[in-house]
Amino acid sequence: MIFRPLAGSGVDGVGVLSIAGKPAITRALPTAPRVRYTRTMLALCSLLALALATPGPAAPPLSPTADNDAVYKEIVAGDPALTTSPAPLERLVVATELAEEKLRQAADDDDAEDFLTLAVQGRRAAYVRSGQALHLCRLIAAADLVLARDVLRPGLRAAARDFRQEAQGRRR
Repeated sequence: MIFRPLAGSGVDGVGVLSIAGKPAITRALPTAPRVRYTRTMLALCSLLALALATPGPAAPPLSPTADNDAVYKEIVAGDPALTTSPAPLERLVVATELAEEKLRQAADDDDAEDFLTLAVQGRRAAYVRSGQALHLCRLIAAADLVLARDVLRPGLRAAARDFRQEAQGRRR
C-alpha cells in the first residue's frame, strides 16, 4: 500500500490509498495540531544548559585558623585522584601552603606528622595537575623541615626521608 497526496486538492491530510498502483480509497487523514512551544522550548533548554554548565556558588576561602579536617577536605577536593571534578588548583595550593605553615609551627611529632602528610598530599596533587617542579621542591622543603628537628621519632624521620626521596625521583 502506498499513500500519495491527492493532486490538486489543496487540503492537508487528504490522500489516496492505493494498492498495486490502483486507487482504492480516498481518506481524509487527521492533521497534527500546530506546535507553539518550539521557541519557548528552545529557550528553556538553553537556560537549563547554561545553569548546568556554570559552577555553583564559590566556597568561602580557607581561613588561616582552619583545623586539620578543613585543610584535608580542601586538599581532597583538589586532588584529581580522589575527586572526579577537582576544585580549582589555586584552592589546593592555598590549603597546601596552610598545611606547610602549620608544619613550621608544629610543637610535637604527632602534629608534625599530620601536617607533613597533608603538605605531601597537596603538593603531589598540585604537581600532577600543573606539572610544575616547584611543587616537588616545596615537598622536599617540607620534608627537610621535619628532618631538621632536634628530637624526632624514628617513624616520622623515615616517612620524611621517603617523601623526600620520592619527590627527588620524580624530578629527574
